[in-house]
Amino acid sequence: MREKRKILLVEDDDNDRTFFSIAIRAIGTPATLQIVPDGQQAIDYLEGKKIFADRSKYPVPDVIVLDLNLPIVNGFQFLDWHSTSQFSSVPVVVLEGTGRQEDYQKALALGATKIFFKPIQLEKLISIAKEISILDFTQLGAVS
Repeated sequence: MREKRKILLVEDDDNDRTFFSIAIRAIGTPATLQIVPDGQQAIDYLEGKKIFADRSKYPVPDVIVLDLNLPIVNGFQFLDWHSTSQFSSVPVVVLEGTGRQEDYQKALALGATKIFFKPIQLEKLISIAKEISILDFTQLGAVS
């Protein structure tokens, strides 16, 4: 059996967190999901600071799923930090809800690995979650 993919979801919206959790469970692919509500906590998580110091409980993720519209440190600020951090090799998949092309371009310029438009239908989110859980990050395109 293949090792579980470790996913860090950075999302402040309760409904979006719940739906993504449901989508991950629905795909049946081995994956563990950690959730933080803002970019600063994502940074703390990756750096193993504060409550995230226990790496057995909070392992470095295989992939980060990031919302752009976040409190404290927004998604763009997180991407900027991530691009020069020791965690820059961890792929960042953006789930973006505005559909604004300039947001896509800015996220890609700041190092996002792939961008998906955040769907409102659970079935589409399950499809995205499945793709995220099995992605070969050496073969990625940019926007879906």
